[in-house]
Amino acid sequence: YAFLWGTAFGYIELGEYDRAIETAQHAYQFGQEHRLDPFHQTYSLSTLALAYALRGDRINALKTAELLDQVDTSDYKYQGLEVEKHINLAKVYMALHEYDKALAVMQRPAGTTMGYQVASQVFFGKALTKFGAYQELPKAFMLAKSLLETGHWEDAKRRYDEILGQRETPANRDIYWLVLFDRGRIAEQ
Repeated sequence: YAFLWGTAFGYIELGEYDRAIETAQHAYQFGQEHRLDPFHQTYSLSTLALAYALRGDRINALKTAELLDQVDTSDYKYQGLEVEKHINLAKVYMALHEYDKALAVMQRPAGTTMGYQVASQVFFGKALTKFGAYQELPKAFMLAKSLLETGHWEDAKRRYDEILGQRETPANRDIYWLVLFDRGRIAEQ
């Protein structure tokens, strides 16, 4: 089953949005039929909503984002999933250029990645203690980007400077260059 939404996300990466939608729909339907947990619901709906948004199907993207938003991730065993759900909702809203909605999602209180950080240190040692950075860095970027695009320049500047101050940021080149570009936009103002 996870193979399905993983494949759908691969289609998104290749720009094959129709195939991504078809595969993600199948993944979601399979999850519904087998009453799978919020983890599977979150990832299949996230992938489906993003594929709709990138294809330009605003109506279905928003409908699917609403379904995603309704997935209950409050249970402790889904500690990091709530953060992931918010990040994925924000991605959908950003793809639709609805930065106000992305900002609202990113500012919601959410679970923490602390459990993952502790578990990685206990089981794998210090090498993986920054596991949470893989969730926190995209979250911080999307919050800063949403602040920038909704006209909150000073808050965005502060957030981007915090991101650039993190030693993990340059290692994530995809985000690093976007942060530098947006920080440059702010500097020009």
